[in-house]
Amino acid sequence: MDRFNSEKLISVIVPMYNCEKTIDRCIQSVLNQENDNWELLLIDDGSTDKTVEICNRYISDNEQVCVYKKENGGPSSARNYGIDNAKGQYLVFLDSDDYFDNNHISSLQKEIDSKDPDAIFCGYKAIYENGDTAEVIIPQYDKSEFLGNETINLISRFIGYSMEDFYAKLNGVEEKQREFAAVWRFCYSRKIIKENHIAFDETVNFGEDIIFNSVYLAFCKKLIVTDIKSYNYQYSTEGLVQQFLHEDGVKLCNHKMELMKAREKASAFIKNSLNFDVSDMWEGSTLFSVMHIGITLAQTKGRSFKTKYRVFKEYAKSDVCRLAVEKMRLSRIKFKYKVCYFPIKTHAYLMQYFMLKVASVLHIAPGVED
Repeated sequence: MDRFNSEKLISVIVPMYNCEKTIDRCIQSVLNQENDNWELLLIDDGSTDKTVEICNRYISDNEQVCVYKKENGGPSSARNYGIDNAKGQYLVFLDSDDYFDNNHISSLQKEIDSKDPDAIFCGYKAIYENGDTAEVIIPQYDKSEFLGNETINLISRFIGYSMEDFYAKLNGVEEKQREFAAVWRFCYSRKIIKENHIAFDETVNFGEDIIFNSVYLAFCKKLIVTDIKSYNYQYSTEGLVQQFLHEDGVKLCNHKMELMKAREKASAFIKNSLNFDVSDMWEGSTLFSVMHIGITLAQTKGRSFKTKYRVFKEYAKSDVCRLAVEKMRLSRIKFKYKVCYFPIKTHAYLMQYFMLKVASVLHIAPGVED
């Protein structure tokens, strides 16, 4: 097969780092596809185990498989490397500990052939470590096709909470449908990515999916939502990023700061390119993060009060946070939450910190993830 000329080729990009225990299953799931209209790019991000050795076994037997080695730079760096070397008209991402059902590529190909989309959004199966299916997730929308500016208006479903979402949640109003924004749930057009210079932000260690999808959806003009659920997401308690983020409030705050800066950069890029402002789509997330950080810091052990208060104040006084706080209207939220947010509204950061410490004990302050 000539992978360079195949029409509507789908490039499967797998970022890898020390995944010798799972990479065989991952690769085999691609090799076993019903449809052979794919190429597999295995991007090793500086592994120190036998990952590359395992991958190299597949090169001589299948010209559709390519192995690339690079210095360690993180998942975003590995994915960007894959994008730069991909030849397919469409791109999909596959994590090294996950795997496809045999019909995954063919299911995507049917959507591509019949609808010629800019992006396809899929469901997935969450799999426990013992092999049991934890949950089958299928997108729930009132229609299956979004065109033109409809796609950019979907951004808030993937990236967080707007100010109106913030008020609605605190007042107990039913929320709009939200989605886990993992990049492996999408099939992307390589043309849109390359023509608009879209890339993963390599300064962000966690939440890079959110940023990438925010920018991509801004340029996407035809999104197809499907009930395809042939991606198997390995639910691992060991690998959960949230494990350390929830245990250490200082690390959580550093993560939120990274994400905040990346959101600012993405907002500026979209505004400069399309003259469309999306910054208000995550103002509510910024406010929820104040709660989340304060509560997690209050519960964090092994860190001094001085350190915990310093990082909390740094986040609360950031320009983005202050702008969101200034726009927040306390009159629009319930009294018990109004009490929680009043101190930061008046720049009383020490009082805010102690209020959240009390709130964490009383369980009255919602901690919301990005």
